Amino acid sequence: MKKILTLSLLLLTFTVLRAANADSTATRKPFMQKNSLGLGVQGVYFNMNSSDSQAFQLLTGISGKVSFMRIAPSFSWCYHRNQMLGIRFSYTWAELQVQNASVNLPMEGLDLNISDVGGVLNRFGGALFHRSYFGIDRRGICAIYADVAFTYSNARVAAAPNNNDLRSIALVFSPGFEVFVMNRLSLNFELGLAKIGYNFARNYENGVLSGKSDTFMANIKPSLTDINFGLTYYL
Repeated sequence: MKKILTLSLLLLTFTVLRAANADSTATRKPFMQKNSLGLGVQGVYFNMNSSDSQAFQLLTGISGKVSFMRIAPSFSWCYHRNQMLGIRFSYTWAELQVQNASVNLPMEGLDLNISDVGGVLNRFGGALFHRSYFGIDRRGICAIYADVAFTYSNARVAAAPNNNDLRSIALVFSPGFEVFVMNRLSLNFELGLAKIGYNFARNYENGVLSGKSDTFMANIKPSLTDINFGLTYYL
């Protein structure tokens, strides 16, 4: 079901953006004027624990929590009507703590007991992105957009006595919605919908390399961590 919804959203986004090319410049004000400069920031934060989250429904007898935070400042330039190029930097922090839990899935033949599992992730990244807007109204106040970004990130996951270093490069497609709340200030919502890339993972135990893995990834299933809220000030 998730795959059907995701593919439908992809198709809808491409259809609307294709219609934008046929839109008359004489009857619709462009959402983004040529040579506009944007200073923006996006971010997301959530904190879930076993007492109030449905994310742990498959687990019984669980005691734990997960926290996630990301912040991403950006700079962009409108090189053509409704077309922007930009650069974005990001920092991500996440923490998982599970004191005890049991997983019982008879249909899968799975019955596990988990105790004292935890880890902290710190990730720095950067991206070059291209964004195409399509104005929803004729006054140029709100628009949907398609964001295509080439990203690089370097992460460390600390889960004593092990540490994992993860570097990744990826091409990410993200549709979004943006609205001007003031003349030069806009709010936006964005969903990372599809990603294709490569991961380079290294595992260290007590400071000694104990394993490595290089993997190709392709994903069109968005999750809670793929959501971004942000604001942009245009010069």
